[in-house]
Amino acid sequence: MKLSGEELLAFQEKLAVIVNNGQSFQGLADVLSTAAGKPVVIANSFRRVLAASGFDRVSVAAGGLLTLSKDTGNPEYIRVVSDRESWPDRNIPFEGKNKLKGYVLIIGADEEETRIVTLGKAVAVFCSLEWSRLESIKEMERKHRDSFIFDLLYNNLDSKETIVAWGELWGWILNQTHAVAVFTLEDYHHTILDREMMQQLFLIAEEAFQQNELPPILTIKRGELAGIISLADHRKKSSRTIIRKVISDFTQMAANYYPKRKIRVGVGRRYKNPTEIFRSYQEAKVALELGKLIKTRQETPFFSDLGIARLLFSHDWQELREYYWEIVRELREPELKETLEIYVSHGCDLKATAQALYLHPNSLRYRLKKIEDTLERDLEDLDTRVDLVVAFTIKRLLELD
Repeated sequence: MKLSGEELLAFQEKLAVIVNNGQSFQGLADVLSTAAGKPVVIANSFRRVLAASGFDRVSVAAGGLLTLSKDTGNPEYIRVVSDRESWPDRNIPFEGKNKLKGYVLIIGADEEETRIVTLGKAVAVFCSLEWSRLESIKEMERKHRDSFIFDLLYNNLDSKETIVAWGELWGWILNQTHAVAVFTLEDYHHTILDREMMQQLFLIAEEAFQQNELPPILTIKRGELAGIISLADHRKKSSRTIIRKVISDFTQMAANYYPKRKIRVGVGRRYKNPTEIFRSYQEAKVALELGKLIKTRQETPFFSDLGIARLLFSHDWQELREYYWEIVRELREPELKETLEIYVSHGCDLKATAQALYLHPNSLRYRLKKIEDTLERDLEDLDTRVDLVVAFTIKRLLELD
């Protein structure tokens, strides 16, 4: 049965009253569920439930995540999946600033029920308006919050008490252990497209933090997104496990949105005193830059793992070049230089190096003896090995031949 023009107008007026009274998405879901006689879920584009109404058997709670699967029979339908069952639902998307922001999901709506679909589309329009209203409020709050985070990251606040008090305004407990992760969008340009992309990455990061039950302490500056990760409430998991999980969730979601753009990351050390969060931020930026220059064993560069490279990074690069060439200048044969580098990278282990080079151990011994004669240095000597480790770290750091 179709909805008459008068009925639709009356329903829209009811929705307007709901929104004006501040009942937001929950009020919209309640009205639609009552009018349609069906359970209703309103979810954002990340599948997080904004409101749910009309569920008597299975609870779908606001703030939870939905498991959705496409209905192969009809693209306008999605199946909401629970632990024990799944329900087909009419999927009505709503937008904000010409981008998908979420869905109105009417559980069990038959595709012939045009009346219910019309009601759902009316609610979707008000969801778009409500989303825009809430985003405007959040944007105003974000300006004040960003100013505070900026001061925190750049050491403009020297009082622990002041930092903790300001953090409490946003529900952040800053007198606990934190670490900073910095993300950058590679090849960022100050264009409208890239600026909008950074705003979307901010929302993705918010979702990644919330999925891991972390307060989203985030800020963006041009092509950089900085996140302060709270670690104190996760005693059952190691700090590194938590950090890796947040980063993994973020990068996976970002890749779904922007598969052709590369995002780099660096992580600073943990600090208990909030006045030292700025140190973690500076370290995260160094880790990110070093991650670009040298190959690390892990996909996410942690400052604490970078060893001697982080010390060399702050030195004069011309001096580092001179040091490298002083060590290897006499090795004019590329084969010998490559052999020595691989030998050092394998911890001066003869067997591992021979396997890496596909050489017989005796052939490798011959090469190493030739290297010793050329350099006039004993490769078994500890000082020599330290010099070589430093030299080849400089080579990777400065991308020398």
